[in-house]
Amino acid sequence: MKRSFFLALLLGYLTAHAGNIGRITVFTTLHSARIDAAFDTLPSANAVFRVLLMDDRTGKLIVDRKITGTATGHTLQFHLDGLDVDAWTPLNPHLYRIALSLTQPGQATQQQEKRIGFRLFESRNGRLYLNGHPIFLRGIAINPPDRGI
Repeated sequence: MKRSFFLALLLGYLTAHAGNIGRITVFTTLHSARIDAAFDTLPSANAVFRVLLMDDRTGKLIVDRKITGTATGHTLQFHLDGLDVDAWTPLNPHLYRIALSLTQPGQATQQQEKRIGFRLFESRNGRLYLNGHPIFLRGIAINPPDRGI
């Protein structure tokens, strides 16, 4: 009796928490984003994912569409390419809000949201570049060449 009660509780818990978004991590370049969504257990095959990207300054909606992910273990990866966004820089820290929502039959819609910036930071020939422009790091501050510090 106790065992069947415990199994019923466990099954109810797993059903209620199946496919819940644990967290999202967003990786950006100048015109693309990759969203890694972690799950305890992957959502059902008929789950619907939607991504929204909004300019944090103006509230303008950049992207609002259904999206399909690729599974890697307990993580789903989603890709957005060819985005028309402004680059993040120290002098113009332009930010966006990105939200990933999950709708599954019989469950409330879940959503995770992050504030992000689009930038490309790279090293070439021993020099650092932010969005294709050389950048100089002095101490703990980020100083673009034309800042004059």
